[in-house]
Amino acid sequence: DTCRSRIRPSRSSGRRAWCLSLHVVEISKLRVAAIGTLPLPLPAPVPSREPPVPSGERMVWLSQEDGWQRATIFDGASLAPGHRIEGPALIEEHTTTVLIGAADVLAVDATGYFRIALAPGD
Repeated sequence: DTCRSRIRPSRSSGRRAWCLSLHVVEISKLRVAAIGTLPLPLPAPVPSREPPVPSGERMVWLSQEDGWQRATIFDGASLAPGHRIEGPALIEEHTTTVLIGAADVLAVDATGYFRIALAPGD
């Protein structure tokens, strides 16, 4: 039977696979998944920048211990890598507001993300 001569076990998996020596196979889509680890890129050194400019102030309730305090307001879109803001402060974005507590510090990293260092005990 000529069909049986075309079917033989695959060497890698032991499953049966087609052996078509005289036919062209066209692959139109291919999906590959891989698992591994890559080193995290180090942030590039940030040149010194002018300090961020506040857009206003507002009274905010922080806690029973700290009560009401005056918080400096910053526009989040105007913050750039290298900026540091000590709390209490508010960072206003288009869709959210970030509160920086009384002893917390916000730093904008090289990728533009806000990194908040919380005060000890928070």
